[in-house]
Amino acid sequence: MNVVQALQFDPTDPIEIARTHLWRKNPKDAIPLLEKALKKNHRTGEAHHLLGCILIEMGDGKGAVKHLQMALDVNPDNLFARLDLVRASRL
Repeated sequence: MNVVQALQFDPTDPIEIARTHLWRKNPKDAIPLLEKALKKNHRTGEAHHLLGCILIEMGDGKGAVKHLQMALDVNPDNLFARLDLVRASRL
């Protein structure tokens, strides 16, 4: 996290807190925060994408594919989600 990102950090946003856990290599701590964000708004593409990436790292290809497809439903132009979907489909 750089200085600009730190200054823009919203400590009440579960996605921002989850991103911090990911940066600190604590993906399991990020999962409930991303799930909370999705309960609040199930069309949060960033939360679906991050959760899909975590599930890839945990070896859950089926769960990752589900969340990455949802991320692409929200934003079909998300190239990174599309690439991660390919990775997930190979698990």
